[in-house]
Amino acid sequence: MKQIPIAILIFSICIVSSCANEKKEIKEGEIVYELDYPDFKDNFFIYGILPKEMRLLFKGDESVSAINKVMLSNELYVNNKTKEINIYFKNADDVCYSYLGKSETDNMDVNYPDFKFTFTHKKDTMCGFNVEQVLVSKPGSSTDIEIWFTKEIKISNPNWHTPFRDVPGVMLSYTMTRYGMKTTVKATKFIAREIKVSELKPRKEGVKMNFDDYNIKMFQLFKSFE
Repeated sequence: MKQIPIAILIFSICIVSSCANEKKEIKEGEIVYELDYPDFKDNFFIYGILPKEMRLLFKGDESVSAINKVMLSNELYVNNKTKEINIYFKNADDVCYSYLGKSETDNMDVNYPDFKFTFTHKKDTMCGFNVEQVLVSKPGSSTDIEIWFTKEIKISNPNWHTPFRDVPGVMLSYTMTRYGMKTTVKATKFIAREIKVSELKPRKEGVKMNFDDYNIKMFQLFKSFE
């Protein structure tokens, strides 16, 4: 039986150790999220028509979050470098899009709640990523929002346009209330693939709307689910 020279053995161990400790940095790809609506589970009709999946495509400073189900599409295009946001919405024959430049997005946080962020230092894994926990509390509320985020996905300042802007990583599990509807969002799959430039190009179809009118449209749509 041949013996492995001790120098080669040590060298091999060092290589394996180096690979195991290599920091993961994902710069592009696709994350699939599961959507759930805890307040509507008893309403079988409404719960059945609500979209159950969201996809986040990202590359460099750009990303798009897309919800598509049959005749319904809602897409949010974000440029983290220029601080621009494009929105596309389609509900059957009702099609519109909206745009927010930096001068508008700079004022977005004035309407956000005064959240307090408590980093618990709890760690776990999700979809192959190391994740950390942060609890978000709102003055006057006894219930914390639990968020799990990862720093291994390299999207610069990924939450600047959300109420959770102080979370320093891509959120893989969280709960949010938008237009009066509580939604839980949880990543179920990461797809490592090249994202084409065309996939991040905002769709500008239908009627152009300012952001205030778009918000009114969304409030009316979600109000119809009550």
